[in-house]
Amino acid sequence: MSEIPMTVRRQAAQWLVDLQDPDATPARREAWQRWLSAHPDHALAWSKVEALACKTSALPAGLGRATLLPARSTRRQLLTIAAFGVAGAGAWQLSAGSGAPGRLQTATGERLEQYLADGSRLMLNTQTQVRVRFDGVQRLLALDHGELLVETAPDSVRPARPFRVQTRAGEMQALGTRFTVRHEQDTLLHVLDGAVDVRRHDAPDMPVRVHASHSLRFAADVYGEIRPAAATDAAWSNGMLLVADMPLPDFIEELGRYRPGQLDCDPELAHLRVSGTFPLDDTDRVLAMLQQVLPVQVRRWTRYWVRVQPLPAGKAKTYGRA
Repeated sequence: MSEIPMTVRRQAAQWLVDLQDPDATPARREAWQRWLSAHPDHALAWSKVEALACKTSALPAGLGRATLLPARSTRRQLLTIAAFGVAGAGAWQLSAGSGAPGRLQTATGERLEQYLADGSRLMLNTQTQVRVRFDGVQRLLALDHGELLVETAPDSVRPARPFRVQTRAGEMQALGTRFTVRHEQDTLLHVLDGAVDVRRHDAPDMPVRVHASHSLRFAADVYGEIRPAAATDAAWSNGMLLVADMPLPDFIEELGRYRPGQLDCDPELAHLRVSGTFPLDDTDRVLAMLQQVLPVQVRRWTRYWVRVQPLPAGKAKTYGRA
């Protein structure tokens, strides 16, 4: 156990606020690196502040959007309170397991961008829940369900802590990379840059390495084939749904992830294909577009119960390709 001087605690909290500022310059980050390596207490203090920053993310879903990315002055106040309020006026004690788990989540149709305490960038797609645990030996994201985009940053702690994402299917360790993970019944990994090592839960000693521009679907007891990743895989992070020759029922199922209620498609329309780029923040507009280019009609019983079905007999006409 080590007692950290109050001045060092304040410096660590200030650096955390500064580095999470979107306007932080490379020169500012270099200055932080110099401060970090100047004294062992600085690295210990930084590790503690990282853990506390994760703890401030453990908020109810309704408060997440308001508090995870608040205005700059409010964020500064929250981080300062987190750094100093927990310890109070007494000694600030550190241990290797001092990291506190946080939780981030999005509701239907929501997306969330969050910079983690180590500088890594995290984006949550719709209907996603992830638990964050940073401590003295690991940087861990536990994805309960949904989809993430992760852009890892070099670790400031020495020795460097591995950056891992866990699902019920297994564990992925980032190797200086940018990647997406989607977990439902199984786990789908797309590596955009760098590489990721994958270990199934039932075979942790049989890792598979996935390189940039490739994808892997796996479950707890089986690996799929490593395949070339589609250029559309991370389009959701820019608010778009990008598809190429997708069967209409599959497209409607994917679109339904981004709107509340029930959206389904008549199985008779399985022969129709959809290609294009569609805005995720206006699914009603997307449905209207489909009616303009495909022989379908959108039937609305209520705002939350919508079905795409064939046009009635006698109303068919010539359509373009969606």
